[in-house]
Amino acid sequence: MKFLACLSFITMLSACSLGYSASFDLEGYQDKQGAITVHYQGDYVDPYFAIKSLLLAHHAGLDIQHAAYAWIEWLMPRQRSNGLFDRFCPADGSEWRDCENADSDDALLAMWMELLYVMAPSNGLPRDWHSSIAKSSLQLERLRDKRTGIYRISASNPAGLLMDNIEIYAALSTISREQQRLGAHSHSRLSYKKAVKLRHRIIQVFHTKANTPFLVSTQTAQDEQFYPHAVAQIYPWLHHMPTNSLNARADFNAWLHKYRKGWLSFENDDYPWGLVALTAVEFGDQQTAQCWANRARTLRNGERWNVLEEAAFQIISNNIKFNDVPCEALQ
Repeated sequence: MKFLACLSFITMLSACSLGYSASFDLEGYQDKQGAITVHYQGDYVDPYFAIKSLLLAHHAGLDIQHAAYAWIEWLMPRQRSNGLFDRFCPADGSEWRDCENADSDDALLAMWMELLYVMAPSNGLPRDWHSSIAKSSLQLERLRDKRTGIYRISASNPAGLLMDNIEIYAALSTISREQQRLGAHSHSRLSYKKAVKLRHRIIQVFHTKANTPFLVSTQTAQDEQFYPHAVAQIYPWLHHMPTNSLNARADFNAWLHKYRKGWLSFENDDYPWGLVALTAVEFGDQQTAQCWANRARTLRNGERWNVLEEAAFQIISNNIKFNDVPCEALQ
């Protein structure tokens, strides 16, 4: 990895024209139809987990083309006429049936549009992709709170979440770049303006006091557990959202000082949270990321592992030169 050549890990490979380092391997997660399960050889499909995993892998330079096209072909016919998505469970044989509503409509809709744009051929969006984006965009706009400018979780849940809104900001930023690539310059400018405006709204709504953590929700009660409180704080760094901080690296180091021991013990949550390790790589902290990967490999493909952890593990494994520094040296 040429860390000195570029500013950011997630954008590094594309910015430096290094090409793909490896393919995103979804064996055991993606079936022959294209469905991507949450767990290894699992029986549950949550589009949020699948799409976020694909996008993380893509932005980190892994080749997702085969997996993404198969997934899009599988999911698009299952999108509701109003643009929303469900979660899916096994039906008879090898079929799937919708069995639950999605957990976070707002972020899911934005990331779905982002995935279609990053996978669009250079000659433009296919007609059915364009139709799907139009439905998703209309539904997403309905979830935007006109007073605060923050997106609500769903039509039935008026709360706005920090993590969801940062994911929407990141999606709009990527969509703007991809629209520029496709020659849709006026649409690109509009998406960029939406992203900038949303970033300001996020800071106004969720970061109400200087030198304090972000609020995780517009709801008055704030959960102080590792998830969502601690995890939510890494999202601006992970998704390249500028804040009012003068030293993001120092802020992340302070986060690690407070949470590293518990995070690397894998005792604070059901999952080991590879997103934190990816954030460490963002700041050039390869040793922390390597420590996570070395410890987390014992959980790989087990009940405490999901496709998002798998994406983080493959990104780190393919793009970091491991050394022999023990985890204890980082405590």
